[in-house]
Amino acid sequence: MNIVSLLHGAATTFGDRPAVAIGRDVVSTYSDLQSRAVRLAGGLRDKAGLPKGARVALVMSNRSAYLEVLFAVWHAGLAAVPVNAKLHPKEIAYILDDCDVSLGFVTDDLAESVASAASPGHRFVCVDRPEYEGMMGSPIPAQSCDRDDLASTQCGRGVALVARHHVPQGASQPVVHGPEPRERSKALGQRPALKDDELCTRVLPPPEEPEPPEP
Repeated sequence: MNIVSLLHGAATTFGDRPAVAIGRDVVSTYSDLQSRAVRLAGGLRDKAGLPKGARVALVMSNRSAYLEVLFAVWHAGLAAVPVNAKLHPKEIAYILDDCDVSLGFVTDDLAESVASAASPGHRFVCVDRPEYEGMMGSPIPAQSCDRDDLASTQCGRGVALVARHHVPQGASQPVVHGPEPRERSKALGQRPALKDDELCTRVLPPPEEPEPPEP
């Protein structure tokens, strides 16, 4: 199941109800949110030329556009890589490289620092600038991201969170992979600040039974 179907269901049933608000000001209804997400999904596939399963980073402060981008990524059959906007630019750059990100969405307050720290070749779209509206394309049907596109149970060396839109049978939430704080800290020359279970919730396969020691 692609979890973007939850948005489509809400748009069909409660289309004129508020979906996103900033304070008391309604930004979009469920129908508005769905319409923009579907159009942005078309832009990601057609204008940005992203293949199915490509990874898209969200390095953003609090913006209503965050939900548009997230649902658009899932609708287009891509993989979302939400990145903590409070990380150091070098940490963000490490995540982008480690995840093999094809495109990143940023906010105006982070655009310069992220772009300057990122490796050459990374593409970014700022949601606070006209280029974001230029990314809107023609609506496309919802795509599914195959397991083969995201076969690994970790994202690169394990720094970022890769939010799949595939929900395994019996699971109550989408799969979220990463991070491994000790590997991340080793790469950055830092001590881990948080324990594994404090950093994120992960839906992972059970660990394999260890092989018995040789006699």
